[in-house]
Amino acid sequence: KFRDVFKILQIMEDDDAIYVLLGTELQSKIHYAMPPKNMLYDAISYTEQVREAAIKHNKNKDLSSDEFLSGFAKTDNLIPVITLVVYFGSNKWDGPLSIHEMFKIRNAELEKFVPDYRINLISPEGLSEDDFEKFHTEFRKVMKFIKYSSDKQSLQNMLAEDKSFETVSRDTANVINAVTHSGIKISGDEEEINMCKAIEDMIEEG
Repeated sequence: KFRDVFKILQIMEDDDAIYVLLGTELQSKIHYAMPPKNMLYDAISYTEQVREAAIKHNKNKDLSSDEFLSGFAKTDNLIPVITLVVYFGSNKWDGPLSIHEMFKIRNAELEKFVPDYRINLISPEGLSEDDFEKFHTEFRKVMKFIKYSSDKQSLQNMLAEDKSFETVSRDTANVINAVTHSGIKISGDEEEINMCKAIEDMIEEG
């Protein structure tokens, strides 16, 4: 099972620092209630930001009577929250991608009054070859291996074409083993793994 991992991503714009709270939800299985789950995480984060602002203003006693109601000043701002779902399965993600998709009754007139919430999803099965090139770390190798892991011939063809798998870090090889249950043998002293050879050896032994 995977734990939630939260990081702070800092980006620069016009010489000013803009902070975005980036949350990653790691899934080994499809979660069919992911939109409300992530929406709750985001709402809790925004609520916590308002609470922290209220604590600061209460200490400084600098709010107007209207601002005092929420504890949030007119000039205050929230830090944007982005939650990214990373699915480590080779099957197609067939769960809902939004709150509206989870409604039994689809009525356009009704839905326009109901705020929607969409999840941001990275799923190996849905990634194209061009998409894989957008990743600049060995996360690309993990996602690509997962995509082809359910079909032995497709996996062999991919490994034969992508020579980058001839050098894979030990940590990446362990992640691939854990999420695909490939049973790749990794000796105790290897820091880099040749995945192409490891798969070939495994197939021959099998």
